[in-house]
Amino acid sequence: MRINHFNLIAPLFVLGIAAARAQMYQPVKWHFSAVAVNDQEADIIFTANVDDGWHIYVQNLKEGGPVPTTFTFDQSDSYSRIDFVKDQSTPLEKFDQTFMMPVAWFEKTAVFTQRIKLNQSSTVVKGKVMFMACSEYQCLLPEEKEFSVEVKAVRSEKKTHDQKPGRRFSGKKKSHVVLN
Repeated sequence: MRINHFNLIAPLFVLGIAAARAQMYQPVKWHFSAVAVNDQEADIIFTANVDDGWHIYVQNLKEGGPVPTTFTFDQSDSYSRIDFVKDQSTPLEKFDQTFMMPVAWFEKTAVFTQRIKLNQSSTVVKGKVMFMACSEYQCLLPEEKEFSVEVKAVRSEKKTHDQKPGRRFSGKKKSHVVLN
């Protein structure tokens, strides 16, 4: 019996090309920044800009469904986290035929915040965000992006009537890192 090697190798080659193309396409772009809350606290802001037709999932999903968005932080004595990462965007919720359960996700833009307390005048908050991007037709493998956000304490000063809370740290423009 003669084996046709082409018939065995061709499907593997096609699958390899499809997997490589899926890995190259990145429908989610992340931006990271810090905003002062008061003299000792700041919000780290995680913004996901999601291409049309794609979505990422909320943080809290039931087991048996897609991979939720998760945040992990490197240990540091220079700050402490206050509470957990919070969703600031309103998710859509629909019954997903693939997972046979209701699932919540974000389209276009997803904003998450983590409040921190500064234990010294400046710090760099580092960590990773893991997420899975899906469209109506496919899901990409879960992806992990590292983040690094510089945060500097603002000197305490008396507020005048025209100062607003939420001003940026150290008077500089928005500190952010863009990962593509």
